[in-house]
This record gives sequence, C-alpha cells and structure tokens, in this order.
Amino acid sequence: MNASLILALIALMYTPHFHRKPTPGFRFGWVSLGLTVIFYFQGFKTVGLAALVFALCLFQENFYRRIAPATLLILLLATPAISWFADNFSFPLRLQLTELAGHLMQAAGFPVSTDGNLITYGLHTFSVDPVCMGLHMMIDSLLCCLLLINYFQGQYSQRLPLWAMLAALLGTLLLNIIANLFRIIGLVLMVIPQDNPMHGILGLLILCIYVLLPLIPGLRWMIRHLGKHAPLEPARFHISSPLALVANCFVFVCLFIVTVFIWTKPPAPARTMVAFSGYTLHPLQTGIVQLENEHSLVYIKPIPAFCYTGHTPNICWQGSGYTFSNLKQTNAWGTRIYEGTMKKEKETLYTAWWYDNGVQQTIDPFSWRWDQLLGAPGYSIVNITAATPDELDIEVNRVLEKHVFRKLLAQAR
Repeated sequence: MNASLILALIALMYTPHFHRKPTPGFRFGWVSLGLTVIFYFQGFKTVGLAALVFALCLFQENFYRRIAPATLLILLLATPAISWFADNFSFPLRLQLTELAGHLMQAAGFPVSTDGNLITYGLHTFSVDPVCMGLHMMIDSLLCCLLLINYFQGQYSQRLPLWAMLAALLGTLLLNIIANLFRIIGLVLMVIPQDNPMHGILGLLILCIYVLLPLIPGLRWMIRHLGKHAPLEPARFHISSPLALVANCFVFVCLFIVTVFIWTKPPAPARTMVAFSGYTLHPLQTGIVQLENEHSLVYIKPIPAFCYTGHTPNICWQGSGYTFSNLKQTNAWGTRIYEGTMKKEKETLYTAWWYDNGVQQTIDPFSWRWDQLLGAPGYSIVNITAATPDELDIEVNRVLEKHVFRKLLAQAR
C-alpha cells in the first residue's frame, strides 16, 4: 500500500457528513450512462471502471447520503491513471525545471551547466528523473490539501464551495512546482546522490516547508471566510423514492450488458502489414510493430485514441531494466524530437522518439491529441534506438527526411 492510497483513505475518513437524508436525483446516473456508451464503442477498460464507480455514487446518493465534491476529487487522485497521466505530461516540465534551476544557480555564481535533464556541478552530474521531479510528492500534496480541507470543514462546520477547492488544489500544485525547483537546487549544491538517504529526507523537509506550512493557515482562512455554514448530521440508509430504485437498477443493468458484450466480443483480425526493404518486420500481439536493420531497432506503437497516454520509451524501456539519462529535446530534419541515453549493466543504447501520423510529427502531448480530436489521422509513437549517437542521428534524419514509415503508420491507425 503506497503513501497516496493511505492519504486518500485518511482523507475519506475525515469527510464531514453534511447531508443526512438521501438525495433523489440522477446526476451521477447521466455520467455513468455516458461512460457506458463510450465503453461500448471504444472498449476502454478504464472507462468501464469509471462507469461502475459513478453508478455506485448514484446508489449512495439515492439511498444513503449526498456525495461531497471533495470525495470525488480524492477518488480521482487515488487512481493509478492519475500517476500515469502525470508521469507522461510532467516530462516537458522536468526539462523546463532543470533549465530554470541551472540558470538560477549560474546567476548565483555556481559553476553549473545543464543538458536536457542533466545538471553538472563541478565533477558531479545529476539526472532530474521522475523521482527527482517529485511526481508522487505532487500527488501526495494534493491529497494532503483535500485532507486538510475535510478536517477544517468538520472543525468549523463550514462547507467550502467547489470553485474554492479547485483554487486550493491549483495553489497546491504551484507550491509543489516551486518546492521541486528548490529541491533540485538543494540536491545539486549539497551533492546528494539519489541513493543517499538524505535525498528522500530533503524532499520531505521541502514538502513540509514550502507546501504544507503555507497550506495550513491558507486553507483555514479559506474555510472560515469562504465556506458556508452546514451542520454535521449522521446519515442512515433510506430509499428516497421508488423511481430512484428503478433508475439505479437501470444503470447497473446497462453497464452489466455492455460489459458482457465487451468480454464476449471476438478479437479483431490481425492486419496484414506491408513489407519494408532494408528492415526485418515483426508485428507483435499488442499491436506494436517492431522493425530492425543492421543499424537500428524501431518500434511503432499506435495510440488508439486521443485520451490514451501512449507508452513512451522512458516508460517501456525502464520496464525492461534500462535506466534513462541525458533526456533532452533536439531538432532532426526540422522536427523537434526527444533523445535519451539508456543503460543496463554494461550496455549503453541511444534512443529517440516522437509522435507521428504519417502527415504531422510532434512531441507536444497536447497538439497531437487536439489534432486527433478534430479528426486528423491517428498517431503512433515512433521510437528509434541505435548503438551509437552517430548511427541514431543518421537513422532518425533518414526516416524523417524520406518519411520511411508513412505507409506503415497509415496501416497502424
């Protein structure tokens, strides 16, 4: 059980009971039915699970107690999908924080240089990876914010409006970014490597000083001045109306039927891939296509829809035991791409990747989603890996110049 789940459970335990009687209504029912329709057409398991959660929320509201906004936010932050989402979208932010931390230390007179996610201080080099970014610390701080909101709401019998909660979470996010900036600077200047116990201790100290200490008085002030009086009352199980019982049964039956249909639906037939001269092509069961020649190894990973995060190499290759370093943005044939160095024991590989639909190439996680949402052809992640930097540069420039995989990208989507 990780720290985020423990904080989420504690925050739920402190949720104040403002509403005693069940609330007849169908607000969560509409959401659950909408997600069920998406689940039917797209088959996203995460969407199906979300439909079930909202169906249970509808059940609680109709027969027990109205659900507070903080409860939904806590459940959202506790899901693994949030960690996955934050890990993907925090990558450009890590590069920006690395560069900003380097500029601040240079302005203070320290002999520091930056290259991608690497900071060099004297003879020591530090990599700002997801751990140094404090991804889990960021999620934990948001859960701490909701925990404090629930605690102070119960203490003062004041209910904070939803807009104020969202403002508090946004403020917590900004405090966390500032805290991570000072954390990076502190780790570099004090020369604390990642395997040193002080690495985690310093992170906790900065979390307390730059995030929790400002939050406690700030949230107390918000609830006392912006909250509305709402006396706490115990709840009991009660059927709000016969119509509510029918509505709940209808939602659960619809979700059950769709789930059975998805599970019993036969798999799509395998596609016949085009042949490529100069490459050995290996279609994998996951839909990913592997190509290799004497100079490089290529993976083309189709992204089913705009709402998917995509398996970027810094996630997939780490699952194979590689560690990443020297992650950076660079230009190749007029296209912005990501590059990095991977190491596993005595093996060193050089890799590059970008999003590609055969027409457009980008590394912006928002632009390709917006593009696909507007009806553009589906995107894939193109990942090229080589044994030397020169071989990687030659292969990447050749692929981008001649659009080598255009036909394959058209078939993959």
